[in-house]
Amino acid sequence: MKNLIIIALALGLSFISFAGISDGMQEELPLTHVQDNDYLEFHNFRTRPRAPIAAGIKINDQPVRSLEEIFSVFSEEVAAVLPEGQTIKESTDSEGRIVWRYPIGTKVIHQLNFKNDKKSLFELRMIERVSNKRWAFGVYHPIEGKLKLANYPGRLPKEFNLRTHDGKPLNIKLSHIPLNVCQNCHNNTTSAPHQYESRIDVGPCEFTPTNPNVKDKWVKEFISAFGRKPVTKTN
Repeated sequence: MKNLIIIALALGLSFISFAGISDGMQEELPLTHVQDNDYLEFHNFRTRPRAPIAAGIKINDQPVRSLEEIFSVFSEEVAAVLPEGQTIKESTDSEGRIVWRYPIGTKVIHQLNFKNDKKSLFELRMIERVSNKRWAFGVYHPIEGKLKLANYPGRLPKEFNLRTHDGKPLNIKLSHIPLNVCQNCHNNTTSAPHQYESRIDVGPCEFTPTNPNVKDKWVKEFISAFGRKPVTKTN
């Protein structure tokens, strides 16, 4: 029930106008943005709460009622990239909790694809550290051969006519979630609330030192992949 209340608050309330949430992000990206950059996948360590995929999902005109049904037609990946040559600064606060300060240009993505014959992109969600005091939240949609930063109030209804891997027709009706939902959810459910000074400053939800899959596994994989440490301690 608690998780349902949190999601309802995120979907139903807007504490910050959607205008400005994405300020500082690029308006367009190439479709191959993720593949062309050094994003390194990580894994969430909590199964609840989790980000909503979309609202009012129907598969072949049947309402979706479970996560299993949702992920029968969607796949997801979370990953992060640091600006070249920059590192996350690690310190401890007065209560001994680990705090990460992310360099400007850090990007964390949540990529959602359809499980159709072409593995088509549904949307690319991104948060980007655009200043020392702010994370920008954006959603990119594939439009005319590019990824374009979405800018819409409320929900955005869509219908997709696809084909499954074995050639069967697949119709999906849904609404893209409101642009403020990601920021609201991060504010309410981040795994490291002590890192952020205010709602405006709220950043990654799972890409934090609280997540052992990031603090240990992702850091080791980063060193192996790029030959340098992604995190440096400052005290």
